[in-house]
Amino acid sequence: MGLFDKIRGAFSAETSIPQVAASVGSAYDGADRMNLELARWTPPLMSADGEILGSKETLDARGRDMVRNDPLISSAVDLYRNGVVGTKMILNAKPNGKALGLTDDAVDAIQEEVEALFEVYAYSERCYVDAAQRMNLTDIVRLAVGGSVFSGEFLGTFEHFSDRVFRTAVQVIDPDRLSNPDHAMDTDVMRGGVEKDRYGAPVAYHIRTAHPGDYYGMGSASPRWKRVPARTKWGRTMVLHVFEAMRADQSRGVAKMVSALRQMKMTSKFSDVALQNAVIQALVVATLESDLNPIEAYRLLGGDDAGTGNMGFLGEMNDAYLNEALSFMKAGQTAKMNGAMIPYLPLGTKLNAKALGDGSLGTAFETSLIRKIAAGLGVSHEELSKNLSETSFAGVKAAMAQTFQQMQAVKRAVADKVASAIYRNWLEEMVGRGMITSMPAHTKGTDWVMRGFNLDALATCTWIGAARGSIDEFNEVRAAKIRYEMGLTTMEHECARMGLDWRDVQKQRRREAQYLGGNGSQPQSAPAPGTDQAQASADVQERLAAVEQFVEDAQNDQ
Repeated sequence: MGLFDKIRGAFSAETSIPQVAASVGSAYDGADRMNLELARWTPPLMSADGEILGSKETLDARGRDMVRNDPLISSAVDLYRNGVVGTKMILNAKPNGKALGLTDDAVDAIQEEVEALFEVYAYSERCYVDAAQRMNLTDIVRLAVGGSVFSGEFLGTFEHFSDRVFRTAVQVIDPDRLSNPDHAMDTDVMRGGVEKDRYGAPVAYHIRTAHPGDYYGMGSASPRWKRVPARTKWGRTMVLHVFEAMRADQSRGVAKMVSALRQMKMTSKFSDVALQNAVIQALVVATLESDLNPIEAYRLLGGDDAGTGNMGFLGEMNDAYLNEALSFMKAGQTAKMNGAMIPYLPLGTKLNAKALGDGSLGTAFETSLIRKIAAGLGVSHEELSKNLSETSFAGVKAAMAQTFQQMQAVKRAVADKVASAIYRNWLEEMVGRGMITSMPAHTKGTDWVMRGFNLDALATCTWIGAARGSIDEFNEVRAAKIRYEMGLTTMEHECARMGLDWRDVQKQRRREAQYLGGNGSQPQSAPAPGTDQAQASADVQERLAAVEQFVEDAQNDQ
């Protein structure tokens, strides 16, 4: 129904007065167009690409500028990198044996061999994983997570090198190079350099051969674009484009921090003003005041009462007096007493020193801005500001828990996707070349890996990233022990919370037990019952229990 139809219907004979009011107003206060506070609030109703693509260059440029020049925002990027990835991204291969028709023993053998080979591929000093041979897997994932904070997306292409030990590598590309050929306007099938089919699935990506702002290529020919298919005919991923979509039909990513860009810039300016104010307060402004009126000043300069009626002359004499006083002060007529400077002042003058400002800039207002920035970045205010002085122990734990949830969400949406895509293409190559010796015989020398869902089931995995922060390690370890004894968790999960692979932990424990005189089959902390070693371990456990009880009683007393 159009606007005129609504007006015509509102004033028809069958329409009552309440219906007229309903046609003008709204059942929702947020949609009321007559309210003075909301009348001028008319945001555009646009598609996801309509909102993003026209403003993406400006948003990305401003976001990067904040990261480059604002220590608070730069620290936020590091907070994400360290909280999501940490020092190493560790593969935890989990082949789906039931889907592949493999026994548990076969799955375990494949798992151990695949993880060992991938460790060489991902973390060799030769950087096989990177086409440019400069970064390892963790470096690439940290780059992706950092980019997701200020640009909202990660872009890379998979390359094939026949002269390398591992032929699969990823070429990391600046997302700014992803654009429509010749900067053409967006269409139904071409959005921001992404070519789509009628279902919205990416078909190809158009990547500029040089960055649009790179001046190194200005002397060459006009810019060119390379069309890279999203996948090969047999389904191998060729372009790795990762972003967290906020709406349907979204072609490009946008950083979450854009909602707080204005507050970021205001906070940066506010900090500059506060710093300038502090510098100015280090200066002292002095004013030279005189108690003499113009007539008295005139007399001091040798005048008499006869000229008092000439106001112009009095003004000239007053100016002459002030100039003389200024010259006297500039001459630096001072005396010293115990190192202190005591100035001589002209007759009838005094020095009035004043400090500029009261030093109250900063505190509450700046804190409110930082809180909004922290909300826009999805982290806690305490961890972003690095200020724990006004927070209780419970508040710190709650803040860490909130940040950890955000980091886990980013890990799933960005870090795991990037690492899994690299692992999947590498695994396809390894199985296709027959380099996984533990694979069943019927999978070797054939295209078995690309049949049906075989690669999907074989490449199933999880990733171990950054360890969860701890501020009460004793009680947290005790809680983990209780969860494990109650069957609510596994050793794999608890080790992953600390950024460790449980198999590596157990292997190292067996090595240490064997080195220290154990039988090598189980850790020394769990000896067989009935032995002297078991009795000694029981004594140790009893002492530990006594220590735990002592600590618990002390905490209760507090």
